[in-house]
Amino acid sequence: MVELETKPDVERCLDRVEAWWHREILDRPPVTLAVRSGREPRKIPTHHATLRDRWMDVEYAIDCAEARIEAAAFVAETFPKYHPNLGPEVCATCYGAELEFSEGTTWSVPILDTIGGALRRQPDLETPLIKGTTGVVVLTSAESKPRPTYGCISCGRCLDACPVFLNPTSLGLLAQAARFEEMEEEYHLADCMLCGSCSYVCPSNIPLSQMFGMAKAQLYRLKTRAA
Repeated sequence: MVELETKPDVERCLDRVEAWWHREILDRPPVTLAVRSGREPRKIPTHHATLRDRWMDVEYAIDCAEARIEAAAFVAETFPKYHPNLGPEVCATCYGAELEFSEGTTWSVPILDTIGGALRRQPDLETPLIKGTTGVVVLTSAESKPRPTYGCISCGRCLDACPVFLNPTSLGLLAQAARFEEMEEEYHLADCMLCGSCSYVCPSNIPLSQMFGMAKAQLYRLKTRAA
């Protein structure tokens, strides 16, 4: 185990999390807390001509992450982490989409009119990947063949599969109706980490995770334009 300067109790905290995954409790359940330390992170000088140049500078990104970690407070089972925050649409570059860069994240320029179009589109694996890409899933021809999508049968499998206890059934219906604000305000769309568990277990092959990603992107565009 690597000792972390900003988290000396990391081993005990990880033991609590591991026990929780096995439906066990050690001295207490794991808890994550967002606490402001009151310290401002040190400023990292930038010399980049464009936002794209800044995002693509790996050393600069790591220096900024270290500065934020040094100034943060990690209480209970809250751990230091580096999150590039490239946005959920970074994989869209494999399908021909261009990325737009802002101060805080990125988003793709829309190239689809319907969700069905995403299922029919073939990825271009020659497209260069962004530094934040953590992996590429390679499927056989049989595995990548589009499956027919049917209506929701309210079986509840997606609710059981969701690791953050959301309601993918209701979120999916709202996404189909383009009621994105309601998804965020009443059904906590922001908590969805787009893991794909709901889509994987759905017997009707509804692309729930893809729908949620598109809803998040649309909400971001609406907020950006409003600002």
